[in-house]
Amino acid sequence: MQSKHAYILALLAGAAALLFVLGILITIDLVRYAEPYLSGQSAKIQASDAPQAPKLITKLEGNQANIVEVDAAGVVIRTIYSSEIKDHVASFSLFAVPQLSYSGKAYVESVQDADGSTLIVYPLDVETGTLSAAVLNVPSVRSTLSPDQSRVAVISPGPNKNLTVYDLATGALLSSWTLANDEWLTAGKTTRYTGDGVQWTNNNCFDHPVWNASGTETRSFCVVTPSTP
Repeated sequence: MQSKHAYILALLAGAAALLFVLGILITIDLVRYAEPYLSGQSAKIQASDAPQAPKLITKLEGNQANIVEVDAAGVVIRTIYSSEIKDHVASFSLFAVPQLSYSGKAYVESVQDADGSTLIVYPLDVETGTLSAAVLNVPSVRSTLSPDQSRVAVISPGPNKNLTVYDLATGALLSSWTLANDEWLTAGKTTRYTGDGVQWTNNNCFDHPVWNASGTETRSFCVVTPSTP
């Protein structure tokens, strides 16, 4: 009888040990699965799933200005959008392809309006090749994209001496600066802008020379982002 009881106890002990080992293995798997979310790596995982921006260029062919997608070697994969060239000027040309926040849209500008000191930018659906209503329509003598091509710094024409930054996805005005009356963006105190545009140092800030009666300085301008509560 005692040997029978010992045998039963041994079986129970073995079963308990097996359950213990299985519990440890299950716990390890659960921790491994949950670790990215516990450690904050989930943001990295989500970011890696974001669509990669294609390489697009404007290619002139005959009387057509084609916005095309090319591979790493520069070989055309497909044509996204075509516009007619009139009086040696294309209707539209590629303006921006956001690199870090690509959502299937590129942006094109109206070439003729750009020649008339106006920046008009239209979203282009890369998949369907269709244009949407203009997201930007602002006076401009020079526009410069941020490094990730999600923002554009615009220098306004005339005596206003304004520098303004817009978000391309929404067209929202992010920040604007107006120089003092005794300051200029171009040497010679002229109201006609002759510079090369701003020099972005990152996606939030850029530099530009500013002249005054004492000489010139390179001034930094940064987009003010709202603080999160």
